[in-house]
Amino acid sequence: MTDACFICLEPADTTHPFTDPLCKCKGSLQLHTHCYTRLRGTHTACPNCKTPYPATDTEYEDGLPVKTYTDANGITHRYTYDENTMPHGCYKTYYPCGALETLRTFSHGTPTLIARKWNQRGVLIERYTYLKGVLNSYYYVWDDYGTQVEVRTYYEGALDGRKYTFENDSTVKITMYGRGRLLKYELCVPVSELAPYIRVDWRTAEMKDLL
Repeated sequence: MTDACFICLEPADTTHPFTDPLCKCKGSLQLHTHCYTRLRGTHTACPNCKTPYPATDTEYEDGLPVKTYTDANGITHRYTYDENTMPHGCYKTYYPCGALETLRTFSHGTPTLIARKWNQRGVLIERYTYLKGVLNSYYYVWDDYGTQVEVRTYYEGALDGRKYTFENDSTVKITMYGRGRLLKYELCVPVSELAPYIRVDWRTAEMKDLL
């Protein structure tokens, strides 16, 4: 039977005897490679020899180290990272005024799951999904006042299927795409005929997953 990882306590065939890189002792414990960054965030001493870790100014969140920097546009980036310094976990950006701009999730440097973007007034303006690092499923767009503007359909990073463009409160134009290529097909239909997961209020999309 394989020993459980010392940090996450989950048994797995990928665990192996691990020497703590933060300590000079030669002891070892069963540990997932991807769990070692949690040592500094959740432990104050080496789990092998109990020697206290030296003081550090590094910030931790959920057991992972945090990096924060501001780019040339004044946008502040804050994210947790793995042992290879790749974004891993929650990745947030903030406008110069301090308002949240985007919220995404990364897995060892690869974007995954649902991402959201807000304007500076806190209105959700984009909601989209990543699968294996590329856009997949529905991409929702609202304007700065919360009015729905567009819904695109992605498959493996390319526009694929229907793209909905809201002409006004009552009419939507549907354009068809096939693996990133525009098909010469347009259809205007009443908004009332749309499925409930297409016509979506931004507050609903902000509060829960749609699909």
